[in-house]
Amino acid sequence: MRDKVDDKSFHVSRRAPKAVAVDIQTVRQAMREQRKLRVVYRDPKGAETERVIWPIMLGFFEARRIVAGWCELRKDFRSFRADRIARIKPLKERYPGRRRDLVKQWRTQVAEQSAAESR
Repeated sequence: MRDKVDDKSFHVSRRAPKAVAVDIQTVRQAMREQRKLRVVYRDPKGAETERVIWPIMLGFFEARRIVAGWCELRKDFRSFRADRIARIKPLKERYPGRRRDLVKQWRTQVAEQSAAESR
């Protein structure tokens, strides 16, 4: 068996390290207090943009954590993959309105987009 164990045709690799995800507790606290977050977000190619977001909801899509919220840069609702948030900083500034109302607006927008895509 020794010659089989020493045979170099068999290789076991280590699992790739998981990307460090954003501290979800920070996001939850910002949601509860309706506070804005400054984030550095990476696109699929690794390019980073700094954004101020109003976090309104956490979700899971397949094996990914998603932070839904208003993006001041894009002036629209966006979904952010938590594993692509490189840095996060809670701001003292609160976002306007109630989080519950923003969630309703976001859900309406998502439903309208889904309906338009299915036509």
